[in-house]
Amino acid sequence: KAKISGKGYRRISLVAAQIGNKLVAPMTYRHTMTAALFEAWFERCLLPALDRKSVIILDNARFHRMKVLQEIVKPSGH
Repeated sequence: KAKISGKGYRRISLVAAQIGNKLVAPMTYRHTMTAALFEAWFERCLLPALDRKSVIILDNARFHRMKVLQEIVKPSGH
């Protein structure tokens, strides 16, 4: 019997940045992305992985709280 997609499986998701053809600060997680999870990844994983000032482009996902992210990124100068 074929297994029904999503039944009995745990989803694994990935968040990462891309610079050229390279993934930067990849992180897997098993739950739904939230603003708190994204902001923690942004501050603790992404920003330390950027070795020079960079332009950071985000889409309009609900968990991209721009005002919060601007405050997080401000000290790093990106």
